[in-house]
Formats: sequence, structure tokens, C-alpha cells
Amino acid sequence: SWWHLDFLCGLDGAERHNMDTGIAFAAVTTRNEGVQVTGKLGFSGHPMIDHFRFVKDNTSKTAKMTIPGPSMLHYRGGRKMMNVGVYPDMDGFYADVGAAYAKAVKDFYAAGCRYVHMDAPGFTAYVDERSLERMRSRGEDPDKNLARAIKAENDVIRGFPGVTFALHICRGNPRGSDPKTGKILPQWHREGHYDAIAERLGEAFHRRVLDLGSKLAVDQHNGIPKPGLQFRMARFGCGKILILLPRTIGQTQ
Repeated sequence: SWWHLDFLCGLDGAERHNMDTGIAFAAVTTRNEGVQVTGKLGFSGHPMIDHFRFVKDNTSKTAKMTIPGPSMLHYRGGRKMMNVGVYPDMDGFYADVGAAYAKAVKDFYAAGCRYVHMDAPGFTAYVDERSLERMRSRGEDPDKNLARAIKAENDVIRGFPGVTFALHICRGNPRGSDPKTGKILPQWHREGHYDAIAERLGEAFHRRVLDLGSKLAVDQHNGIPKPGLQFRMARFGCGKILILLPRTIGQTQ
């Protein structure tokens, strides 16, 4: 039921893995499923190509393909989630991630896809102090991690004329339901302003899709502060389309 894992684990060299813990949202921790890099990353086909063809063949609208961003293979588990014998350094890892993703996009393109949406919530780790400290505790340099991740994203999407590429980032949802009890609970995951990464993110992307908290979500969330929405839109790049997705206490995803 993890669509991003369905994609990532369809890459050569990536497998499902039970992590030490799940993702800690404000009031809910998810199942502890994740992805582990066990071999050299590559792309030799994927069932989601046929999934896209099915959608395209059954709509008169533009069919959009959403895939997790390349950095999703690294940011959550860090180096311990990959075979260091295969990837002794992160530059080699991200080079292979980018190459695998480029092949995937090429196959989607051949299947008629002209709108690719990269889901990359991992980028908000670079505005959240707890996430930054977690990276440092693993011996990683957050600034270098961010630079590698941005390069990988940009390298993937070059060379596909006529394709619209969108980049989605978020800090989690203002609310959702507990899968065990059905109770509505806050599910935001990180705090911090997009300003910290806006100017560096994905210059090659045509659209930026941002989830925003709202004042209503702050005031009515049982006293739990929801990350704010302050940022300067111009910092996301001139000539780009910026899509804002406001979330309130009365909305769910």
C-alpha cells in the first residue's frame, strides 16, 4: 500500500526492508516498511509503465505519472540502508540513481507520458532542524546531501521535449486518520519554512507543487502548532508555475 515503495522497489538493486521504526508524524507512527539498496541501481522495466498506459488509454485528459523523487532512496534511512560495498561514496550512488530514473522517464515518455510529477517530500528535511540533526548524527553533511539530491532531480528531467515536469514538496498533512482507531489526528511530519531551500530547488522543473498549512489548521489543531506557510514565492524561480495546495482542518488527502 506504499505507492512510493512500489516504484522504488521496482528498480534494479532495491528491495523492501523492515526498518527499525516507521515514519514519526505528529501523532502517528507509520508501519516500519522501507527500501534498502542491496546492489547496483538500474532500470530494466517496471509494471507502472503498463499502469500508465491503462490510464492514458482510458481518458481524454492529459494523463500524469507521479513517481517518488530520486532522493527518496536515501534521505529516510541514510547510508545504513545501502550496500556500502557497492556504493562506497554518495556521488556514485546518486549518479546511478539519476541514470536509472532517466531510463524510467524515457520508458514513460515512449508510452506517451507528457506530464511527470516528482513527489519529493524528502526535500523538507533540509528545513527541519530535527531532520538536519539526524543527518549530522549519521555523519552526513546536509548541504552536500541537498546538492546531490537537487543535481539528481535536474539530471533526470533533461532531454525530454514536450514533457511538463512538476516537483512536489510537503511537510506532511495537517490531519489524517489513525489506521487502528479511525480517530482524526494531526499528521504533519516536519517544521520549517520553504525559504531555506526555495532558490536551490529544481531549476529545470516547470512547476512547483507545495502543500501549505493554514491559520485554521494552527488554531483548531488541539493546540498543536502546524508549520507555517511563510515564504516568498518569487524565490522559487521566475517563469515557473507555482501550485499551492492549502490544507485546513476540514480537509483530508
